[in-house]
Amino acid sequence: MINRLLFALVCMIFFPSMACAGEAIIYSSVKDGYWQICSIGPDGNGEQQLTFSAFDKRDPVGIDHGREIIVRDNNGGLYSIDLDTKNEENFLKQFRNAQGLSYSPILKKVVFVSLSLSQPEMSEIWISDSQGNDARQLTQDRQFKYQPIFSPEGD
Repeated sequence: MINRLLFALVCMIFFPSMACAGEAIIYSSVKDGYWQICSIGPDGNGEQQLTFSAFDKRDPVGIDHGREIIVRDNNGGLYSIDLDTKNEENFLKQFRNAQGLSYSPILKKVVFVSLSLSQPEMSEIWISDSQGNDARQLTQDRQFKYQPIFSPEGD
């Protein structure tokens, strides 16, 4: 158990654009001209492609103890992917401009930036539960913000 926690902590600190799922490292890689989601064991074995789509999927974030990930497409749309069933669903489908997603396993919340489509130098920080419900805006100062994360304590 301690090894898994240390592994997850190392992934979150040193590889923030990767998501750790149990004993696997989940990452983005270009496959056949599109960013896709892949996994590999920490020993370098067991590499496999998890998504196969005709558009980009990248920037994975692990949720639900690493059994589910959230990824974004090249238009800022978000998708949740169950790693056991490979089932994909739109996540927070009202946002087509999301960036910089982060997850707190303690709060079971995701935080992200929603970029303004009409004003490129403006973005706001939003928070939602891990199922994509109850999204609410946290900032309203009409300034540019990017890459929100939860503190190491999760609050």
